[in-house]
This record gives sequence, C-alpha cells and structure tokens, in this order.
Amino acid sequence: VLNPTDMAKQVEEAEHCRQSAQKQISSISKQDQANGDVGIIANGSAYDPESMQRLSCQWTAALWDAVGTVHSKEAQLQLVIDYDRQTQKAQVTFEKLSAELVALRCPVESSFVEEQRLRSFLRTMEQERTVLGELIQTHSQLSPYLSSPEKASAQAQVNRTQRDWRELERSVEKTLHNV
Repeated sequence: VLNPTDMAKQVEEAEHCRQSAQKQISSISKQDQANGDVGIIANGSAYDPESMQRLSCQWTAALWDAVGTVHSKEAQLQLVIDYDRQTQKAQVTFEKLSAELVALRCPVESSFVEEQRLRSFLRTMEQERTVLGELIQTHSQLSPYLSSPEKASAQAQVNRTQRDWRELERSVEKTLHNV
C-alpha cells in the first residue's frame, strides 16, 4: 500500500530543490557583489540592483518553501515508516493470537480449566489491543497526506485488521459462552 522507499524519494527530491534554491541564492549574491564593484554586467547592459534584489527575494522565498517541504516530507516519511511497522506488528500479533487460540482448543480435562484459559486469552487480547490503537492513531495522522486511492487502500487495510481482531475476539467469547 504505502511504500517508505517511494516516500524517501520524495524527501530526496525536495532536498534537491532546497539545494538548487540555495545555489541560486549563493550565485546571485556572488554576482551582486561582483556587479556592484564593476557596475556593468558582462553582456554590456547596466547593472540593476533593484532587479537583483527582487530576484534574490524570490529565490529566498523559494528556499524557505523548499525547506518547509523537506521538513514536511521527512515527517510524512516517518509516519509511513511507523504505519508500515505498526501494520506488520498488528499482523504478527494477530497471527500469534490466532495460533494461541488454536492451541487452546485442544481438549482439556475440565470445563473450568477451559474457561480459565479462555478468560486469560481474552485478557491477553485486551492487553495486545494497544497495537491496534497505535495503528489507528498513526493512520489518522498519515491520512491527510495521502492521495484518494492511497487513503482508501490504507483505510481498507485498517478496517480489515480491526475486523479480523473482532472476529477472533467473538470466536473466543462464543467458545467461552458454550463452555
């Protein structure tokens, strides 16, 4: 769905723009100093300090925009990395809990023991629920930066994870009710 490598490329592109703007400002500054001493530009036209000042201001504004974009893209990259990590963690946790539930369904000597094991399992699920909370929180922070297709895909992924979790929990509760 969301690829940290693609987001890292966007950070690199924004950084390249920032560096280009910085080079332009430096070049204008050097040219301004040289022309201030000479008074005539190499092609024979007169030096216009006001035009140079306007050009410098425009490039400075572009530099600040690029700096802001770099910071924004870096923050978005971190959110994508966090989202990816939390999605994987939620999946691993779900798979671990599913395997534990399969093991719990092995026959036991008494319904009391089975009930205790299932209640313990539900407590474990509740403790592990923080994984879902972190995923949902990161998704909500990341969502405003996503395109419509990315947003829909990420939302579907979160919904699927929540649905799987609820189904597992309902299965345990149903089994517990039947004990």
